[in-house]
Amino acid sequence: MEHLSFARKYRPQTFKEIIGQDHVVTILENAVQMNRVAHAYIFSGQRGLGKTTTARIFAKALGCEKGPTTRPCNACPSCAEITQSSSIDVLEIDGASNRGIDEIRNLRDNVKFAPSKGSYKIYIIDEVHMLTPEAFNALLKTLEEPPQRVVFVFATTRINKIPATILSRCQRLDFRKIPAGLIISSLRRICEAEQLSAADEALSVIARYSDGCLRDAEVLLDQLATFTRGKIAAQDAARLLGLVDEDLLFGLTDTIMRSDPAAALKIIDGLITDGKEITQVISGLIGHFRDLAIVRMGESAAGLIDASPETVACLKEQAGHFTVEDILYAVAVFSNALDFIRKTQTERIPLEMAMIKLCRRSSVASFDALMKKVEALEARLAGPASASSAEPRQEFRQFSGAAASAVGSSPAKEPPRPQEAPAARTERAAEKEEHPHGDVNVGLQDIQDVWQAIVDQVCSRKMSVGSYLMDGRPVNLNKGQLTIGFSKNSQFHKEVLEHVENRHVIESIISDIVKAPIRVILVIEQDREAPEAPRNGFMAGSESSFKSDAQADLKDSVMFDPIVKDAMDIFKGEIKGLGRKNLKEK
Repeated sequence: MEHLSFARKYRPQTFKEIIGQDHVVTILENAVQMNRVAHAYIFSGQRGLGKTTTARIFAKALGCEKGPTTRPCNACPSCAEITQSSSIDVLEIDGASNRGIDEIRNLRDNVKFAPSKGSYKIYIIDEVHMLTPEAFNALLKTLEEPPQRVVFVFATTRINKIPATILSRCQRLDFRKIPAGLIISSLRRICEAEQLSAADEALSVIARYSDGCLRDAEVLLDQLATFTRGKIAAQDAARLLGLVDEDLLFGLTDTIMRSDPAAALKIIDGLITDGKEITQVISGLIGHFRDLAIVRMGESAAGLIDASPETVACLKEQAGHFTVEDILYAVAVFSNALDFIRKTQTERIPLEMAMIKLCRRSSVASFDALMKKVEALEARLAGPASASSAEPRQEFRQFSGAAASAVGSSPAKEPPRPQEAPAARTERAAEKEEHPHGDVNVGLQDIQDVWQAIVDQVCSRKMSVGSYLMDGRPVNLNKGQLTIGFSKNSQFHKEVLEHVENRHVIESIISDIVKAPIRVILVIEQDREAPEAPRNGFMAGSESSFKSDAQADLKDSVMFDPIVKDAMDIFKGEIKGLGRKNLKEK
């Protein structure tokens, strides 16, 4: 006996059997009952949602011997012929292979003839967007003034390619993606009818992979039934579809939780050995962290996760080890890795670097601490110099490097300030008059405490300026004039940053953070050597390797290489130990 695929065998034959499209069914049933059948409909939506099936059932409702009726009998000759696609009153046309003006002219000539058996003559044109512009133009007049008892039903997956002149003459019905729960229920009914043993997790995997398309889900179930000889497990579904098993996603997330990059790299190596696609792995991780975020939103949001109760319980347990900010940061890192793969066609390295970055998570912690320092500085500068400002001042100082060891101990009282001499008060009043828009009571230590936050802000606004500013450090502050020192080998960095627009970027960001107008002066510290290059980093090597001009030129070319700059932008990274020769010497 010939095998029928599940998609054909269990194709709906009545309006009641159509799932997930209640709004479409309601409109068509009311049109039949109220005798308000339009002369043209257009069904739009992605593949596998039941557009052509619904058009056939609508044709049965209009052509049934007991009709027009919303419940066609599926037993009369008319219904049987429509089911077998042999009815002479219901013509199904493939728009992809009958797209020319000649075919539409033939249709326009035949539409004049009355139905031979039923009450209506129905034309179903599938993939109607494939018709040529000339064919659409030939169809316009017929759609505007069609003969009586003629109904056109157009189906398309590209509604944007349909001319507006055609859309204006049709009733448009949009088919929606079918929810995963309805797809799982439909697959369960098929398994019961076919006596298949399928785990709930396997059906959930199929439903998620089909992305709202019932026909795709039925085809996958049919394939899995053959692959597993009727006993379908979640591992079998993931293996056949090339998906990453849930256990591996939980395992990779656990390595982030434990800050264990070595274990993460081993898991990734195993996935690659098994032939998994890296993009599928990253997409699976993004979906997994999405589920963690949903769980963190509370019990009311947990219903948005398409997973078994056991999986949801595991997600809740794992989500307790992450803050919402951690989860959002992880999703951003994985999204950047996907973008990097599209740009460079390199797959393994972006995933490995993303996992190492998340396992270390030092950047997130340091950013938190820096933001606290900035907030404390703002609180200090916002309040008056009185007893009421003592608390924010102490909060700011507990994050400074000098008082780091004193955190948690009782704060010592500040000694009373000596009374200012009249000349000092006059000088201070002149400073305030010179800077009327900001508080000049900012010390060098204040700027040093938030220097990393300043560099990060400059990087976010202009990466090239921020990368050069990393080699500088604040060394003096006098009357709103900040001196930034660079090592002897950073002459090139200093010259670039002295450009008016670059210096303006630095000054505006520092002024915004410390809430005071700041001018910047860039100097070379003759007694300061460049930091030693890392031994095991990106540019690791011996000290002598950095002394030749040829290799200095090579480092310059690396810094300006577009791929390296893209990598720095994507991963928010920096290249350390790249001292530059003075360009004037070349």
